[in-house]
Amino acid sequence: MERQAPMRRIVLPALLILAVLALPRFVGAADASGIDPCRLITNQEAAAFFGAAVAASAPSSPPPHKGDTPVRMCSFQSVNGKTFTVAVGAKTKEGWDREKKGQKPIAGLGDEAYEHPPVTVVAWKRDVEVAVMGMDMTGGADVARMEKMKTLARAAVSRLP
Repeated sequence: MERQAPMRRIVLPALLILAVLALPRFVGAADASGIDPCRLITNQEAAAFFGAAVAASAPSSPPPHKGDTPVRMCSFQSVNGKTFTVAVGAKTKEGWDREKKGQKPIAGLGDEAYEHPPVTVVAWKRDVEVAVMGMDMTGGADVARMEKMKTLARAAVSRLP
């Protein structure tokens, strides 16, 4: 039972990322179902982000929504209790343009990207959207955390097919 609690802390908050990925429908976007989000970030990159060793990484899937293409997620947890989740799904340019309205753009990340402080970065490249969202991020300046999130997002986007 004790082992389930840490994974629950990873998986349940990770469902929050659906707010980023599931608002606009993915109709007509590329097929991203073959992309494994757990392979978009290495354990070494995760450990550098955490400042501690990786305790676990686990794939998870949000509940399907009618008309949506699948969103695949992977949650990473450190030995110090910090977590982040990587989510990947298909997104049309039209859907992306609706989603990014009002967000703070990030230059040089994918085809386009935005940040949603304090710890979420979303990038779009060739009809595939990648979101990296931190959880349990206590301490440290928001700017430093966001820069670490951008580093993870750049690594993830660089591994997209």
